[in-house]
Amino acid sequence: MYSSDFEPPSNVTKLNTSSSSVSIGWSPYSGNATLLGYRVLVLDQGRRETRKKREISQLEGELIRNFTVGPTATAVEIEYLSAFSKFCVRIHVITEENGNGKLSECFYVYTEEDSK
Repeated sequence: MYSSDFEPPSNVTKLNTSSSSVSIGWSPYSGNATLLGYRVLVLDQGRRETRKKREISQLEGELIRNFTVGPTATAVEIEYLSAFSKFCVRIHVITEENGNGKLSECFYVYTEEDSK
């Protein structure tokens, strides 16, 4: 096995955001194992104006989504989120040979404030 078989997706980017959703994308898997899909974890970081710096835990917030997408996916839209809030998104590959790969670092995204 190559080390890239365990590596999380790279080049995670924000594609779009609204008051209740965010869309993110990433580069396709480039390892040699048989890709089964990607697991996406979304952790709530709280409302932006009240969030205080704190010690970083293993998952960095309250887990509010945990879902899997197929091997051809390179983007997801995460809906039904709280407005004007910060979220940590972490992704890892799932391969037939290795199971779950390394979990990515937090990719922080923010929802917008609700329209008045």
